[in-house]
Amino acid sequence: ILGETLHRILQVVDFKNPSFDWIDDKFKDHIKLIVNLPLFKNVKEGEIFKEYAFENPDTLLDGIIDLLIVYKDHIDIIDYKTKYIDKEEYVDQLNEYERYVKTVWNLPVNKYLVSILDHKFKEVK
Repeated sequence: ILGETLHRILQVVDFKNPSFDWIDDKFKDHIKLIVNLPLFKNVKEGEIFKEYAFENPDTLLDGIIDLLIVYKDHIDIIDYKTKYIDKEEYVDQLNEYERYVKTVWNLPVNKYLVSILDHKFKEVK
């Protein structure tokens, strides 16, 4: 339940101008640590899409991208996980997201998994 709650908070937190006053104290430190990850250091330069729903007609697959940040020269796809970010199925999931995103934007794509409870991220190649 903790992971789900933190995920919901991340759906509404303002990455460009973060304010944490409204967040319950038991969740606040987790959210601050996520928002302040180096992954988000240039977030003010991008256009943010949260819970970006898509349907790929080519593969007949659909999904919801937790966080999509479109910069002028690349795109970051970010998928939140409660804790573990080393499962192979997550790579497949992000690769599907990437296939779709490339049909919409003609930009290079970076893919990341974020462990909410461990406050870390990793790039997926």
